[in-house]
Amino acid sequence: MVDTPNRARLSAAERSFRSRVAQLASGRWFLRGTLSERSGKCGKPNCRCTTGQLHQSLYLVQSHAGKLRQICVPQAWQERVRQAVNDYRLMQRLIEEFARAAHGLAEGPRRIPSDVSAGAWAGAD
Repeated sequence: MVDTPNRARLSAAERSFRSRVAQLASGRWFLRGTLSERSGKCGKPNCRCTTGQLHQSLYLVQSHAGKLRQICVPQAWQERVRQAVNDYRLMQRLIEEFARAAHGLAEGPRRIPSDVSAGAWAGAD
């Protein structure tokens, strides 16, 4: 069993991180991958796509064991899948942010190189 530390003993940053993770994880899906929107023709002779109004489709692209897998997302699931992919990315950013902060605390303060902007050093997108 994992020994959960007393909240009063945690730093403010750690309490904030745990709170943000708990809020994000509450009742949410997480999907790793990239969304790819595509348009194409179906091949039916009388379809609207023959006049240039192509069919739109959404694919979830993931890598498994080094191979790319593309999963077509049904129309009814598209909004939920988009949210799950975005939530996964947000959770990854929170974890990376906390890991950088914890790593910095373990090593002591770091000097930012003068030739690197503060935004690039912090990993800003």
